[in-house]
Amino acid sequence: MDLDLFTTKKDNIKSKFNEMLLIADRLGLSDVKSNIVDSMENLNQDNFNLVVVGEFSRGKSTFINALLGKRVLPSATKPTTTVINKITTGEQIEYVLHFRDENKAPEVISEEDFKQLVATSEPDFDNEVEVKEYNEYLNYLSSIAYVNIKYPTKLLEDGVEIIDTPGTNDLDQAREEITFEFIPKSDAAILVLSATQILSESEVAFLKERILANDINKIFFVINAKDKLMSREDEKKVFDYAIKHLKQYVTKPKVFLVSSKGALNYKRKAHGETFKGKIPATLAETGFDTLEREIANYLINERGRIKLDKYYHRGTKIATEINNHINLKLSTADIPLQKLEQEVNELLPKLETKKNQALQLINQMKTILQGLENDYIFMYQNGLEEIALKAKMAVNNYNGPLEIENVARHVEQTVAPLQKDLLQKLESFKAKFIDGKLQKTVRRLEFFLDNLNIGISNQLVLGKSDVTLVERYDEITVSSTEKSAEKDVFVDGLILGGLAAAVLFSAPLVVVPAAIFGGKYIESLFQNKRKTNFLDEVKVQIERRYGEIIPKQVETFQNNYSKSINQVIFNLESQVNQRIKSLENQLHKLLEEKRYTESKVKKEITNLKTMQSQLQNIITEL
Repeated sequence: MDLDLFTTKKDNIKSKFNEMLLIADRLGLSDVKSNIVDSMENLNQDNFNLVVVGEFSRGKSTFINALLGKRVLPSATKPTTTVINKITTGEQIEYVLHFRDENKAPEVISEEDFKQLVATSEPDFDNEVEVKEYNEYLNYLSSIAYVNIKYPTKLLEDGVEIIDTPGTNDLDQAREEITFEFIPKSDAAILVLSATQILSESEVAFLKERILANDINKIFFVINAKDKLMSREDEKKVFDYAIKHLKQYVTKPKVFLVSSKGALNYKRKAHGETFKGKIPATLAETGFDTLEREIANYLINERGRIKLDKYYHRGTKIATEINNHINLKLSTADIPLQKLEQEVNELLPKLETKKNQALQLINQMKTILQGLENDYIFMYQNGLEEIALKAKMAVNNYNGPLEIENVARHVEQTVAPLQKDLLQKLESFKAKFIDGKLQKTVRRLEFFLDNLNIGISNQLVLGKSDVTLVERYDEITVSSTEKSAEKDVFVDGLILGGLAAAVLFSAPLVVVPAAIFGGKYIESLFQNKRKTNFLDEVKVQIERRYGEIIPKQVETFQNNYSKSINQVIFNLESQVNQRIKSLENQLHKLLEEKRYTESKVKKEITNLKTMQSQLQNIITEL
């Protein structure tokens, strides 16, 4: 996958930031220098996030290996455990566990431990000891947020991070994380299908019930195992079938038929590896060249443009701020020191007043957002309670075979649309009440801060006291660039970091470690109870899964909301304090330079007069 064009554009921005860094350093603008350094660090870390999803046995691991051109992930012939893998660049191969408990430090494990982690064998369900140990191990797995696999490959070095998700047909909350967290946060998502079992009932259900409307257009549908089809005619039938059925859910589905195994072998051979296996004559015959080209075009022209626009805009704001300082120096060059001191002494308390006005505006926004908390939390709790109730009712109404997968699928068909609807309601509330207030306040602040430069210049040069807060803010329209994959919000130069600043709860169905009883855990509990009180036992677990965790979910959601609001306030207050402090420093520096210049001139005049006196004495004596 060729991302060189994006890398070139990114490097060009870095070079411009470096140029501004040198200028700011020469001018002694330490605050601006710090801002530039922060922006460059953010740019370096602003990678593409590529999420790979699909059911078990669709070849996701082989597909990811083919993207990377190396065998990074172990391929499994049977379903693996629900561990999420985040594959990023690194100088050497490393496996690092990250836990849901943020207070628990990451843990480096060996490659062998990693393979055991993702391929644990199921127990003998007639052996109570094995079942108990297996369930304890699943609880341990539920405490793991993800495994960070660091690997040195060009694709990762070019700024792509790959998220390898569990099978979408696993009956575990990891599927909800895919729906509500990983896909919404991604730049692009790849749904891996199989050419030999195209669009199963559960795959269609996942697409229909689990993919959110805002995310559908970022999905690439990859039909794997092209090499298992016997003829071009078979390939056409599979491809046309997929297009026909996907159009029911996606207006213009992006569908690709590939052989991941063939592509991996081709790339391994190209890298000089020796191994057994069929090697295609060209990458084109695997279908991978077209897929990689289209993904690269999408990342560069769609997501990449959005990412880089933030830094183009940010760079323009920084350059303008530096230029304002230069203009201020030029315009005050001829002002006498005494007059400049008088004007600066008048301006400094005014800046303090304006800072307090800006902070008051932020505090007003905080009060409003805190006032929305009860309604927001109430909506969330009601939604969870409805989901729990409908899940229990689904079990009561179940009339099918007494098999856990059938019961779970029946519950899933009821729960998934409700979860999707709840998220959409929360997003609608957020967009209408929270985002609007946040962006309006940010625009007012930025407009105000920009106009301070004009006011200062007018006072110093023209003697006009124009350092005022603009009051016609209702006429100012709010404009922001599209949100990035990380959900950053960028509003006219203010970058508000991530989930907290945007107040975007992309995963409102909060993960509660050790409280989730789904998938294999349920199966292990009821494997030997199918003939006695099966549905009653299922109801107990459904209540644990959807009902008992509600208080913890609400508490976590409420904490996240408060944390988000506080982070927004902190970011805005920091921006205001930093900008005012920068202006104060510039004024002090103007005075310092003026005093130094005048002192230097006076010293030079004194020296010249001394020399004149000496010369006069010489003339007299001669």
